[in-house]
Amino acid sequence: MAVDQAMRSEILELVRRESDATFAALQDRINGFVPGENALMLEGNVCAWRGMTVDAVDTVIDLLQSKDLEMHSTSTLVYMADGAYLDLPIAKRPPAGGYKERHWAPILLTLPKRTSKT
Repeated sequence: MAVDQAMRSEILELVRRESDATFAALQDRINGFVPGENALMLEGNVCAWRGMTVDAVDTVIDLLQSKDLEMHSTSTLVYMADGAYLDLPIAKRPPAGGYKERHWAPILLTLPKRTSKT
């Protein structure tokens, strides 16, 4: 996996500053995030985002696996406000075996919610 440490820092800083970020925002504001021919795919033939570089895909996966970021579903309107969306059917309730055709899940990236032990 080719994690771009500079990109990793830029993504975390953007999410900290804005409190969340769409992939459209990352596409617009993070150097080296696009253009590419790769997609971040989720289970069931669901696409989180496409048109990314390999480094961008690997870096986002690293941020999610390390639990430095979390993914949450959001509205397509949030993406439209950020100026980009995927022209795919929206994934609402994936069937048990997954979709036959690719669907899009509008995702919001956030910092993890920290719980304090009292």
